[in-house]
Amino acid sequence: MAVKPFENNPKMSRGGLSALFFASAADVAAVETNAAQDAVVKLVLKSGCRLVRYTFAEDSASFAESLACKEGIRHVKHRIAFELNAVTPGNSTCILGLLENNCHGFVAVAVTPDGHAFLAGYSCVYGLERPLRVESIETATKEGIAERGYERIVLASDDGDLSLPLSGGILSHLTE
Repeated sequence: MAVKPFENNPKMSRGGLSALFFASAADVAAVETNAAQDAVVKLVLKSGCRLVRYTFAEDSASFAESLACKEGIRHVKHRIAFELNAVTPGNSTCILGLLENNCHGFVAVAVTPDGHAFLAGYSCVYGLERPLRVESIETATKEGIAERGYERIVLASDDGDLSLPLSGGILSHLTE
């Protein structure tokens, strides 16, 4: 594959995530990519299943990938991290739901503030064999009145591909 030119868009300077959607990897019926395998054109969930939106504390969510090549083999680590506001019984329900489905793993759609969406937990090389799984959950209450407690959740996966962007109007179709 030839090296492709890239020009940075100065309008794309906002960081973090604006939205996160999850589904159990066991609920994914099919993922279709374009011919070049550089974008997801279709994500099909099993009947009755849907992507679930996770609401996180403002400015607390991030999506990261690190790529390393060793002896010509690509290794990609994907990480999605987010915080839930304070420490509440509702958060416990959310965390238990993640832990109960951790054996199947997750696919996630991570949406940037600029509206770009990426599918994590799936790769062209491994399909759904290496989905995102809970890597850590940290809960902390704070001592000071001005400080806020949090529950920080990190999901991660290892495979050989960067996460693929969702093409066209697929995001609005998935999250209706």
